Amino acid sequence: MTYMLNNRGFYVGRHSYGFRVLYRGRIIAGIHFYPGYREVELRLYRVHQDLAEEAYPEIISCIEKLFPEYRVKTKWFNPVISLE
Repeated sequence: MTYMLNNRGFYVGRHSYGFRVLYRGRIIAGIHFYPGYREVELRLYRVHQDLAEEAYPEIISCIEKLFPEYRVKTKWFNPVISLE
């Protein structure tokens, strides 16, 4: 997943079963895998909604190609940003 999205112009950081997706220098999504449930949760970040909407088809394409047996749940997410 990381390599496929990186090759499509995204920066992807991975931690365990979670991925942070940056596009055009902005964080636009989180992808969370739940292997025991064969489920993927794609959290699109409202803070950069225009970029997330633009990138959505490519992200979904990667997930579906690599994990065709997984159900994908897409949600809009408002990340909490603290400047403290």
